[in-house]
Amino acid sequence: MVTHRGSILVAAFVAGGVLVSLLVLQLENGSANPFGTRAIEDIGLRRVVIAESGPSDPWMKNIADLNGDGRPDVVVAGAQGPVVWYRNPDWTPSTIASSASSESGSAVGDIDHDGDEDVVVGTTWYENRGGGRAWEAHQIGEGGTHDIVLADFDRDGKLDVAMRGETSSTVEVFFQNGKDSWTGIRLDPRFGRNGLDAGDLDGDGYPDLAVGGLWLANPGKVATRRARGWRVRRFAPWSAWAAVKIADVDGDGRRDVVLSVSEQNGDLAWFRPPADPSRGRWARHTIATSLDSVHSVDVADTDGDGDRDVVASEFRGQGRLLVFDNLGRARAWAALTIARGQDLHNTRVADVNGDGLPDVFGAAPFGDNPVVLYESSRIGATRVLVFSKTLGFRHDSIPHAIGVLKQLGAAHGFTVDATEDARAFTPANLVRYRAVVFLNPSGNVLNQAQRDAFRRYIQAGHGFVGIHNATALVLEDWPWYTRLVSARYVSEIATQPLRLVPVDRKDPSTKAIPDPWLLTEEAYNFDVNPRTRGARILVELDESYSEGGTMGTDHPFSWRKAYDGGRSWYTNGGANTADYDNRVFVEHVLGGIRWAGRF
Repeated sequence: MVTHRGSILVAAFVAGGVLVSLLVLQLENGSANPFGTRAIEDIGLRRVVIAESGPSDPWMKNIADLNGDGRPDVVVAGAQGPVVWYRNPDWTPSTIASSASSESGSAVGDIDHDGDEDVVVGTTWYENRGGGRAWEAHQIGEGGTHDIVLADFDRDGKLDVAMRGETSSTVEVFFQNGKDSWTGIRLDPRFGRNGLDAGDLDGDGYPDLAVGGLWLANPGKVATRRARGWRVRRFAPWSAWAAVKIADVDGDGRRDVVLSVSEQNGDLAWFRPPADPSRGRWARHTIATSLDSVHSVDVADTDGDGDRDVVASEFRGQGRLLVFDNLGRARAWAALTIARGQDLHNTRVADVNGDGLPDVFGAAPFGDNPVVLYESSRIGATRVLVFSKTLGFRHDSIPHAIGVLKQLGAAHGFTVDATEDARAFTPANLVRYRAVVFLNPSGNVLNQAQRDAFRRYIQAGHGFVGIHNATALVLEDWPWYTRLVSARYVSEIATQPLRLVPVDRKDPSTKAIPDPWLLTEEAYNFDVNPRTRGARILVELDESYSEGGTMGTDHPFSWRKAYDGGRSWYTNGGANTADYDNRVFVEHVLGGIRWAGRF
């Protein structure tokens, strides 16, 4: 649906299974103009439930790589604890602390400079004692805990902590002397009840602080630890209830400030500083109006176009999760309503699935609610891994097949990476891919750690595509893999060509297959009928047309199934080089990849 209302263009469409509404605005210096915008194609966010019920009243949310595997994990705490982190990608929960008190503030960073990400919740920081397996609590000092940020304010090489509550306007800054030694100062901008961020606004190398409409200039050098040295500067009239983010919005190399109204209906805007932020007028640029209680804002390039976008979530009213797409140097914005009625409160943004685009997670703040992730799933960002390592028999078709699969991906909007290096099977690398294709491998091609990584990858909801030899002499000592592929090779059928019959016309991998389909191929007899292991048969082999078949009138040739949280698709075709010049077979494999990878 597309309608024009004066100077506003409104559109609604379905992408990735999610209803997305699109509002394109030209809002430079307060004017509206529906022209000069670009099309936004295939915006798709997949809703993933990390936990059906996280900690009660999950006010505090954050995101960081806590176990050092290269993937951001999720941290959630209730109003009175516990503090729980969920391991990416299988989202196994682990407890950091059984109880903790916070108004909702938290921060993550390597406080003790040992290479592990630590977690601050309220006035306590939890020392990560290695891979998120053990935690030790350290006290910081007394202060408000609605908003917490980390920065090296005095540039001594140690992270410091700034925090504020909702009952007064004061900001406490704690300078780190050591793990259990902190020097605190109290700053009072005399305005505001929430909202805080840190960043170098005046370009002197020392992080400053910003609240709703005010910024606190860090005096730098020896005066940093003295409260009287900090100067309060006003840059805009704003609500006392604010969410604040310091970021370079327009790409000019200088930090701007993004503000939303956090506890009532209000605007979302960004402010560009003058040449000297301490003097002169900051330019206000409105992004959106009449949003209800946007409690946090993030700035990130959500669509990979090089411009930084703004992510915001209402936790009252319509409860919308919104992405404001920066259409070029922050001169125009497209408002994308990703979801409604979610009330996600303090959302956090990071590239969770490794596709190069940020994902968004959050949870409604009151009661027992699911912890959810809105995961990017643009086809343009989709990757597939083709694995063809052989330690035994090797099919001559492998090089040509890889080339064709890469061309297939390029033609249909996904990237194919091919490897015979089993070291690709690590959690951090596999999470980049929507599906893994086993292209005629042979032998015990994965060691135990690589098998564990592959199993967890499937359990996290990803896809497997097996071609021909994937059911034969590969990983024969691994029962989990045998159940994944559903059946094992016993013998070959020599008579050619084969007469194949599609039995499931609803599957994307069978749409191009004629009935019958005559194909010259090395077909297998299997040890069991894959139906007995939960498979849905897609194509059957007609044994009455061939000699050497041992499975009777029900001889599966291609099949699919859900398995251990993920998806598995297999075809007995693909042995011969000529198969990959056969349009029907190539479209058969394309459908299998798309089904397994859910795109």
